[in-house]
Amino acid sequence: MKQSIVVSLIIGLFLVGFTNAQVKPSPQSKPAVKDGEAKPKRQLTEKQKRAMAKLDLIIPEMKNPIEAEGGVRWCYLRKSKKEARRLLQPGDTILIHMTLWNHKTGKEITTTRRRPNRPHGLQKINVGVSVPGLDAVLVKLRVGDKVRIDVPSAMGFGEAGVPSVPANTDLLYALEIHKIDRHIDIPKTATFDDEKSIKITDKTSYMILKDGKGPMAGEKGIVVYDFLATNDKGRIVDYSRLRKYAIMGGQASKCRPSYLQAFSPLARVGMEFLVKVDYRDVPATARPFLMSGANTLFMHMFVRWVVPFSSSTADMKTSESGLKYKIIKKGEGPAVKPTHHVTIHYAWWTADGDLIESSWARGATNTLRQTKLPAGMVEALTLIRPGGRLRAVIPANLAWGDAGRQGVPPGTDIVLELELYKSAQLDKLPPKKKPTSKKTK
Repeated sequence: MKQSIVVSLIIGLFLVGFTNAQVKPSPQSKPAVKDGEAKPKRQLTEKQKRAMAKLDLIIPEMKNPIEAEGGVRWCYLRKSKKEARRLLQPGDTILIHMTLWNHKTGKEITTTRRRPNRPHGLQKINVGVSVPGLDAVLVKLRVGDKVRIDVPSAMGFGEAGVPSVPANTDLLYALEIHKIDRHIDIPKTATFDDEKSIKITDKTSYMILKDGKGPMAGEKGIVVYDFLATNDKGRIVDYSRLRKYAIMGGQASKCRPSYLQAFSPLARVGMEFLVKVDYRDVPATARPFLMSGANTLFMHMFVRWVVPFSSSTADMKTSESGLKYKIIKKGEGPAVKPTHHVTIHYAWWTADGDLIESSWARGATNTLRQTKLPAGMVEALTLIRPGGRLRAVIPANLAWGDAGRQGVPPGTDIVLELELYKSAQLDKLPPKKKPTSKKTK
């Protein structure tokens, strides 16, 4: 009896669910837009309407907008009281407070007002290589100005977009200029001459603008470039000197981007190349700044450093420990002691020329304790003074021995290029403070 009641209840529940599924109205399909008819405007949600209302309270609508290049519109929210201050120039690195919104929806994209991990929340931007719409206005402003800037998508991040900004997004900036941090002159680039150029691929080629001095890098050597990037619309896309550690290069035969491999083995210090790069070979991070309609990037490459590779020991001396070395420059100042920490540039290769590690390729010196260095490198440091440079071949027993390390097989001899910038006594660590407990009443 109980079983039959349970069965009947289950059947009843199933029938009720089936009936509800039958009477549930099917969602209405969107009417198709006929040819020649205008698409209906997308309606804002209540949340978007509230965001727009909030935006109007923060940034009032422009009353007397000023027109700028590319359809950019802007106005003062507060003008600098010191008009004697100079206008901003391309090459200035400035500190700003900024809030960025999606102009259509009113959604906040980013703001410097909520960044506790930065000093005062300020952000650095570089005038002349920033978002095109910003650059069009920044050169008309002074320190102390506060402005609203409406940037159409073509003068913003365009069709490419960035992770935080979708493609074809109009932008609204509220921006306050606090300080000019530094200024670096942006050099003028040359005009590319197709007749004098050397082809790398069908749409990528280069020309030599200026010869250099010193030895060539060769296939195994290291080349480091500064660069100035412009597009075929005359827009400056990037200049590496404005950004810390923004360089290109590496081992000449393995440089990235790959088009550098065509001429890097020929590079000498001071040489300049101009490369015409097809849009498809442009790094994805640079594409938003090419602007709509630009299909070509011109890379003006300035050779900063060249470190040639040589494993020859013909003109080297040999120490008692077996270290083979050649002092290129002795340097001046006090000798390095084992208790010193050192600031150096260095490069390690295997005897076959495979690059293991290089501070030159990273674009910055390293400051290290000598306890973290191989014995052969510590000995090499004692042979030169600050400002000195040497090349050495370190036998395996003075390098990483039979254990090896990542990228270095056991029993491998190391070729070293070393430049000493400075050495100093290790600072004594301050005594640890004992934690004090708060007195309770």
